[in-house]
Formats: sequence, structure tokens, C-alpha cells
Amino acid sequence: NKKGLIQVLSFFTDKKEIAVKIIDNGNGITDDIQDDLFKNITQSEKKSSGLGLYLCKSIIDEHNIEIEIESTPNLGSSFTIIFKD
Repeated sequence: NKKGLIQVLSFFTDKKEIAVKIIDNGNGITDDIQDDLFKNITQSEKKSSGLGLYLCKSIIDEHNIEIEIESTPNLGSSFTIIFKD
């Protein structure tokens, strides 16, 4: 039973874009779930409506922002948000 950890990092990319990376050490997200993660039908937990990341992605797409996911089951996930020029 590991203690939850969330890190938030900000940095400039190689293209001098501002980026924010959110990292956790949770359960991770399997590849099959990652494929559908931003659809409004994704529900990996019964207590979730499945709309949170769908709404985030909708906002991100409207503002020329990019989001990247890296995840390893049982090790955690990271979401990197890149603010484009």
C-alpha cells in the first residue's frame, strides 16, 4: 500500500513552448484505456462519469494546446500540457 504522490513541473520545451507536467504514482493507465481516455464514454471506475478528461481535451483543442500521456501500469502516469504559440 503505497502513499499517493503528485508532482507538478513547469518547463520550456525545445521549441520554447511552455509546458506543465503532472505526474502521479498511482495505478497507471493501460494502453487499451489510453486509446479511449478522452472520449466521453470512458469509465474506468464505476464512481466516475467519464466526462472529466473529455471536457479537458475539448478545452485544450479549442485553445491550440497539446496534451501527452505517459503511463505504466502499477507505476503511475504523467500528463504533459504544452501551450503552443
